[in-house]
Amino acid sequence: TRMAPMENLSFTENPNFIDPSVCNLKIDVTKRTRLESGGKQPAPLTDFEGNPRFPYTGYPDNPINPATAPDIGADEFAGTNALIGVFTIKNSGGDFNTLGTAIDMLNEEGIGGPVTFLVESGETFNETENIRLEITGYPNAPIKFKRNFSGAKSGEMPIINFPAGGYSYGIRLLGSDYVIFDSIEFRNTDFSSGHTGTAIEFSGAASGCQYDTVRNCRFSFNGNTTGISLALSTSSTTNSYNAFLNNEMVGTRTAYSFDGFGNPDTGNYIGNSRINNSGRGMYLTNQQSLIIRDNVIDN
Repeated sequence: TRMAPMENLSFTENPNFIDPSVCNLKIDVTKRTRLESGGKQPAPLTDFEGNPRFPYTGYPDNPINPATAPDIGADEFAGTNALIGVFTIKNSGGDFNTLGTAIDMLNEEGIGGPVTFLVESGETFNETENIRLEITGYPNAPIKFKRNFSGAKSGEMPIINFPAGGYSYGIRLLGSDYVIFDSIEFRNTDFSSGHTGTAIEFSGAASGCQYDTVRNCRFSFNGNTTGISLALSTSSTTNSYNAFLNNEMVGTRTAYSFDGFGNPDTGNYIGNSRINNSGRGMYLTNQQSLIIRDNVIDN
C-alpha cells in the first residue's frame, strides 16, 4: 500500500528500449530501473487481438514469417513489491543475510513507506561486493539501517566487513536522501591490504545526498580508508543538511572528508565524534553553515 500523499513517492524516468533503430520498442529489462522493479515481459508477445508483436523472428524485414502487429512500446510487468515496514538482517533466519542483499532488494523494488532494517547485534556480515544504494527515502518515508538491540548478543554492535582487496567505496549513496545508519560497526575484511577507498560515500551526479544521518557508529580501519566522504563530480547539486553524530573513527586515513564541488554544501553537521589514530581528522572544503561541535581528535 502506497503512502499518502502519493506525490512524495512518485518519480519519472526515461525508458530503456531494446533497439529503437529497428522499431524494437520493447523495454530492455536487463537494464534495471525503478519503473521496472524487476518486472518481466509477458509471453507470448502478442497484441490485444492475439497477433504476434515484435520481436518476432526477422521483423520487420522477414517476408516469410513477419509479425503482423507493430510494437507501440506498451509492456506489462509483474508489478512491484515496494518495501515498507521492518525487516531483519541476520546470518540465518532473517529476511536478508547481508547488508548488500537488503540494499539490492531496495534498489529493485523501491519503497512504499518507511523502511527499517534491523541488523542483528553481535553478528558479522562479510560483504562480497561494493554496495550501491540507488533510491531515496523521503521525510515521511525514511530508510533506516540500525542495530537490533534484542537477542543473545544485544550488547555488541553488528559488524559490516567490506570486501578484501582494493575498492573505491564500501557503501555509496547515489542521490539518496533521508537514509539513516545507526549503531553499526564498519571494517575491512583484510586489515593487511592497502585500502584507499571510502567506507560510506555520499554522491550522485543528478542530485546529491540531503538529510542523511550516520550516528552511534564505529569505523575501524588500517590507515588507508576514509571513514565518511561527501563527494560530487558536478557543480549542479550539493550534499547538504547531513548529520554525523556520536561516531567513533579508528585508524582511518581521513575520518571525515567533505569536498563541495562548485556550489558549496550547506548545513552539514559533525558532532560528538571520537577520532583516534587517524592520518587526518577532517578535510573540509567548500562548505557553508557547517557545524562542528564537541568532537575529540586524539592521535
